[in-house]
Amino acid sequence: MQIAPKAKDPNSVTANPKVGNKKQQKFWKIDWNSSTGREGLEFLNEKLILEALGRPVLHVLGGEERGFKNFPEAPKLLFDKKLGRPPLDLGPFGDYWLISDRTKVLFESLQANAFSFLKCDIVLRDGSTGPQYWLCDVSTILDAVDEEKSIVDIIMPGDRDLNRVATYKRYKLIMNYELMLKDDVVAGHQIFRLTYSPHYIVCTDIFKKSCKGLSGFQFNKLSN
Repeated sequence: MQIAPKAKDPNSVTANPKVGNKKQQKFWKIDWNSSTGREGLEFLNEKLILEALGRPVLHVLGGEERGFKNFPEAPKLLFDKKLGRPPLDLGPFGDYWLISDRTKVLFESLQANAFSFLKCDIVLRDGSTGPQYWLCDVSTILDAVDEEKSIVDIIMPGDRDLNRVATYKRYKLIMNYELMLKDDVVAGHQIFRLTYSPHYIVCTDIFKKSCKGLSGFQFNKLSN
């Protein structure tokens, strides 16, 4: 049986539909601008740090704790214009970021506990001290994807992918996908990694807008 709508009471007050409706928060994937050319960098003490760590210096192994706790000394980087352009405010450095001092200040003001930082020793070709830069790692990892509401390929242990057998769960974020996040998990976080796609770094709209004016950043919508 179809129920007819009630007749409108001429004395009733229509509520504003926008009042009380929470605006949906926007999320973005952070990347770097790859069209700016090669950085003029040389990692002077990479071999020494590699020998101390017993693994590639700039790569985080699966299941390994994020951050720089086991580094024996600060990375020493040579900035040389003959090798390429000067570093921007943010750029890739292996599985980490290399960021300027003003970027670090901004990150700490937005959510200091979401990051790990390692001060770098910067030298110029003439032997003088260069501008301050930092290795930066986004250390917050959240199981934030609502899989029931998302459109995403999930690779499970034992599945075959790229002619290999997967040994751990992960999201395949290559083709069209749509990620919906769990409000209760992301609440209070400005930036984080996804548990099953840890190289996928997500930030809020507030974080994105705060980075305006800094070089090297590129923001893409969370879903393709």
